[in-house]
Amino acid sequence: MSGIPDQRDDAADAESIEAQAAAWFRRRNFWTLREEDHTEFELWLAQSPTHEIAYWRLDGAWSRSARLSALQGPERVQHVASAGALLRIRNAVAAFLIVLALGTAAWTYFSEPRERTFQTALGGHRSLVFADGTKIELNTDTILRARLDGGRRSAELVQGEAYFKVRHNAKNPFVVTAAGQRIVDIGTEFAVRTDEGKVQISLVKGRARIEAGDGIEQRRPVELTPGDVAIASATSMSVLRKSVSELSNNIAWRRGLLVFKYTPLREAVAEINRYNSEKLVIADASVADRTIYGTIPTRGVQAFVRVTTGALGLHVERRGMDFVISR
Repeated sequence: MSGIPDQRDDAADAESIEAQAAAWFRRRNFWTLREEDHTEFELWLAQSPTHEIAYWRLDGAWSRSARLSALQGPERVQHVASAGALLRIRNAVAAFLIVLALGTAAWTYFSEPRERTFQTALGGHRSLVFADGTKIELNTDTILRARLDGGRRSAELVQGEAYFKVRHNAKNPFVVTAAGQRIVDIGTEFAVRTDEGKVQISLVKGRARIEAGDGIEQRRPVELTPGDVAIASATSMSVLRKSVSELSNNIAWRRGLLVFKYTPLREAVAEINRYNSEKLVIADASVADRTIYGTIPTRGVQAFVRVTTGALGLHVERRGMDFVISR
């Protein structure tokens, strides 16, 4: 097997996305949507740039079509005498949109911008699905630049953390750069996190190779296998082995959770502060090395406070947007 995705599968996926776009267009323009429908639409739109392209192309086609504009104009609606006539109009529009969608499905996959920037806010979580089947999840306060076209598949993790589930292609490997390091896919699922000039790569499945990027002290590439966690900087790199459960805990943010197992309080506080505008502050250095054990929601500052006061017996006082922890 060459590892190259079947073009028929790509075409089927493209047709499915276009049909979904047409369905959303009908719902948003001809039906009354509930609040949850609007939220669902925004989530669908954010899943992939192909979703955005498919939907807004249909919207543009509608705007440019005088015939369809007349169908949705107020003069036309006023002369519709029955619900049956209105239904026929909706069905005609639906048929047009589906034909337009399916007829231009292939174009969508080649019309993606060569490079796009995606980002999440503090506490945010965003899932991306690209035309080649690659999936990327962005964690809190993350910026990612991605380029996926016929000649190159690459992404740059500018800041933050992301989980990559890469559709392997031996002839065109997927390359991630972060903090001057290059991670080359060899059929892989892995997490990448940047922090103050360092990058941490946790390999969950498959294999990946880490290479020094331009401007970084050159060293021999290191190949990772499942369970390896590499920490690299401009001058050094180390590789640790972790169990399946430890790796699962490290990426529990994908489920909206943070797992602490006898974690020093200072480390746990720094981690939960990554997700929240309300901050935890350790005012008494003598308690910073106390350990915490438990699972907390990423946005669970209040839950963290309850554990701190209940299980550790510490005092927590709210001051503005801060929760100050002391003995």
